[in-house]
Amino acid sequence: MIKAIFFDIDDTLVQTIQCKWDAIKATAKKYYNLEITDEQIKKYWGIPFQPMLSGIFSEIDTYDAILKHYIETSKNFPMKAHSGATEAINLLKKHYLIAALTSSSKSLIFKDLQDAKFNLKDFYFIQTSEDTSFHKPDPKVFIPVEEKLEKKGIAPKDIVYVGDGLRDFTAAKKAGFHFIAVTTGLTSREELEKEGVKPAHIVDNLSKLPKMVKYWT
Repeated sequence: MIKAIFFDIDDTLVQTIQCKWDAIKATAKKYYNLEITDEQIKKYWGIPFQPMLSGIFSEIDTYDAILKHYIETSKNFPMKAHSGATEAINLLKKHYLIAALTSSSKSLIFKDLQDAKFNLKDFYFIQTSEDTSFHKPDPKVFIPVEEKLEKKGIAPKDIVYVGDGLRDFTAAKKAGFHFIAVTTGLTSREELEKEGVKPAHIVDNLSKLPKMVKYWT
């Protein structure tokens, strides 16, 4: 029986690629007169936020300085929810505990979720970079949220993890979670299926998630 739904945040719940890539490019142009391409960003996308930002900017400045400029610039690029995401949370929270995970910091991700019109109170726990030093695909990344859910009597077999990439799938599989993929990130349906995700467990819009979880087999 499924008791909890655990979401990856970036590119699963929110349009991280669309919003943050534009903010990164604008930061590079405004403060460093750099033209950052999609390929440069993609090269570092998916790794922890600090090395990602430093890598994209080729360490042209200190991380703290780049981050300060990025935060200021990102105010012009507020985060948006993916289609169907807020509606799915509103339905799922009535029957399951909702948790979420990001490699970003608490201050950044809380603002992103609020900008995207999510109610933070809908989440039993939001795990951020301050909670763990592990990263996907290492299943140890889930230890903080697993400990929280264990207090509610929820075991890995009772959890569905929802993510957009192969790191999500690998980590969830090793942790003993069920997994549902959404094709709102950089990973295609074909790539997901090739790595072993069942076609029936892949959706293109989170509006389909409540029905899928309800009839999980």
